[in-house]
Amino acid sequence: ASIVLLLFVTFFLLKDGEGIWAWFLKAFGTVAPRVDRAGRTAWVTLSHYVQGTVAVAAVHGVLMGIVLAVMGVPLWAALAVLIFLASFIPIVGIFFAGAVATLVTLGAKGPIYALIFLGILVVEQQLENHVLQPLIVGRALHFHPLAIIIVLAVGGILAGIAGAVVAVPIAAILYRAVPELFRDAPPQLPRGPDAAPPAPPTPPDKPAQAAGPLAPTSGKPVRPGPA
Repeated sequence: ASIVLLLFVTFFLLKDGEGIWAWFLKAFGTVAPRVDRAGRTAWVTLSHYVQGTVAVAAVHGVLMGIVLAVMGVPLWAALAVLIFLASFIPIVGIFFAGAVATLVTLGAKGPIYALIFLGILVVEQQLENHVLQPLIVGRALHFHPLAIIIVLAVGGILAGIAGAVVAVPIAAILYRAVPELFRDAPPQLPRGPDAAPPAPPTPPDKPAQAAGPLAPTSGKPVRPGPA
């Protein structure tokens, strides 16, 4: 039921997103422009976070896929995809995907290859957490790498795995969107000397004069001619 509701809501947000957002802004009255700026800034920030996370997960999946392929482990492509998807879930995701890949390597190649793969996985995971994610995701969000690490730690301590998953996007959205609620719109700049002058107002149309033999066409009266 939750998945069906999720698909239903997603469909209508993609189809009528602008209309739904415009309807939502009507509830804020005079502060609607501020809320609009904050909402659009939050959406751009979330988009950058997703793009950076996909890039990090892709690097992780490709590297582990290459290691498994070089070792000759069967189903290396499927395991690489599993590692890619699990990289979206901090901490627990990589433990699950790494355990599956290590067990497959152990069953196919023996304990030596399994230990080698486990060591490479741990080293690469540490590089991802402390180098790739802070650099790529932090650059996409304009966050310092230290801020990424602290936010992940605080989110994990306060709310466990779920907190670690949503800590960075929530912090980035609040960091970017909240100032937009209190920022005034930029004032209009004065017109420069090179700016085109405003168009003169259009004069109102004069009422048409009645046509006839006695209607004057100039300053002199018109005399009727012979029939």
